[in-house]
Amino acid sequence: MFQKLLYHVYILFFYCRKVWPNTKIFFCLWHVKKAWQKQACIKIKDVVVRVKVLKNMVRIMHDIAQPNGKTPLEFAKEKLIKLMEMIPDAQVF
Repeated sequence: MFQKLLYHVYILFFYCRKVWPNTKIFFCLWHVKKAWQKQACIKIKDVVVRVKVLKNMVRIMHDIAQPNGKTPLEFAKEKLIKLMEMIPDAQVF
């Protein structure tokens, strides 16, 4: 799921940059969280697990610390992998 999302984001950035080379692309955090909540409600039936997953996803989204010179994408991917290891039910999301 995460790889599929990364692919779509990459394609979006690639073609937007091709059409508008100097444009910065921003995602509205409210819309991102809303989409996550919708998908979590569909895919994670256990309410306790759903709340844990969503809280951790929001933490990852707002975490600005990027140790060892990693890019934000590498840092977020690493955190998501740790989240999936910590909460096995998060893998469906």
